[in-house]
Amino acid sequence: MKKILLVAVLSAAIVTVNAQATFGLHLDGVSSNMEYKASGFTIKPDSKIGWKVGAVANLPLAATFAFMPQLNLVSKGAKMDNSGTTSSTNLTYVEVPLNFVYTSGGFFGGFGPSVAFGVGGKSKESGSPDVTVKFDGKANDGSDENLHLKALDFGGQVIAGYKLSSGLFFNVHYNLGFSNISPDADVSAKNNYFGFGVGYLFGGTAKASK
Repeated sequence: MKKILLVAVLSAAIVTVNAQATFGLHLDGVSSNMEYKASGFTIKPDSKIGWKVGAVANLPLAATFAFMPQLNLVSKGAKMDNSGTTSSTNLTYVEVPLNFVYTSGGFFGGFGPSVAFGVGGKSKESGSPDVTVKFDGKANDGSDENLHLKALDFGGQVIAGYKLSSGLFFNVHYNLGFSNISPDADVSAKNNYFGFGVGYLFGGTAKASK
């Protein structure tokens, strides 16, 4: 968590000292999923509809190149329907994508690393009480009723969108998790999500976009 906060503070400091920098807010809908691997089998559940909200900064590095860090709160997870029994995993993360984008007119598109830290969640199954998700990295050995996961989720993001001269922007993005968030030796679990949304950049007449 300290590393995430450090990255956010450094990003904010860089933006502050750059006269052309702009900042804004965004709200996105996301379709999240998880990929599980256990005993040589791969399990792909159904996607779950979620949300993402956060702040974004735009730091022009050249005429057509910009650094666009974000600080987000995002809902990840997946759901599954097995012979009439439905289950879902709902995970909440603080996320910091560090996108480097090409800009041309109002268009922007690029990619960058992303680091997230789990802050809470629930696992639900029809007919059973909700299970609390603990991001403490402990093994799931059946000694309690919680679902234990690793907190750190490192991945990559691809993003594209368009910004109007008013500062209003639209974007689509895909985030792929590289980290195995399962603490169990024989299980692998990785997050991914697709999102789209809208936001606003204050000082929207700047050349670069979101």
